[in-house]
Amino acid sequence: MTSLHGYEIDSDVPLNRASEAHGELGRIEVRAAPDLPLDTPAAELVHLVVDAELTPHYASARLGDRVLAWHTDAGSFVIDPASMRISHRAADTALEAGAERWEDRLASNAIPLLLAELGGLSLHAAANLVDDRVVVICGVTGRGKSTLSAALAAAGHPSLGEDGIVLRSADAGHVAWPGARGSLLTEPAAATIGASSANGAVDLRGRRLHDGLRTADRPGQVAAIAFLRERGGSEVAIERTDPAKTHREILDHLLTAERVGIRKFAGSARVAESVDGALLRVPDSLDAVTEAAERLAALARAG
Repeated sequence: MTSLHGYEIDSDVPLNRASEAHGELGRIEVRAAPDLPLDTPAAELVHLVVDAELTPHYASARLGDRVLAWHTDAGSFVIDPASMRISHRAADTALEAGAERWEDRLASNAIPLLLAELGGLSLHAAANLVDDRVVVICGVTGRGKSTLSAALAAAGHPSLGEDGIVLRSADAGHVAWPGARGSLLTEPAAATIGASSANGAVDLRGRRLHDGLRTADRPGQVAAIAFLRERGGSEVAIERTDPAKTHREILDHLLTAERVGIRKFAGSARVAESVDGALLRVPDSLDAVTEAAERLAALARAG
């Protein structure tokens, strides 16, 4: 059975991007929902994300001990930590984007939200293995997480995931397990790093799935976290951050369906104290991607 984030996934929908790593941490069941979760009157809204026209495209809410996550392009997921079950309803989709997008939302959002309920630190981030160390790349949508992660993979540093990473406490710090395989890249980005094996439809941001790049088959210890700034400037710039600044940045990239309380605050502080943090700015030119990936690999080795 394939896995995501260290857990075996028993899904009623075929998963093409799941990791081949052994799921040592447990088992998650994914099944179609028999009910209409969006009609639940007792839901407590936690997050709402809208576009420039104020049209909602993501929301999360509490349903008691369960979590509801809705995506305009993937429908709804009801996440039940007690049963380790995720119920899905694609009929709640407002914008049809296909099976690839649904699987991406499951792997990068729904399962990380489940694991965050169980004590993991889930981040809107990409990550790669550099030797046995992990470099995590945090950034808001559109700043190049996927492209940088793919560039690292093309340089021989296997990808652990491009859009959702879960950190787990371990004896010597924190570890990250493999998430979804493949990278969503525009054709110019793919050409720059030499990625091939594109398949699937083009998404709304002009990207296609490239699944021929190296992917991790084992977890690694987190050594460094880089936070992407808005693209700009004429050269790659990297600035080390102290633990306090690293902690503040981590809090901005948490994937959670609850307001940040003591547990998440303390957990992210422990991560900040155990890794090297850095701010990374990359010029708005694909020519700088290879250098930025090299700088990230060096950051991981030094961590």
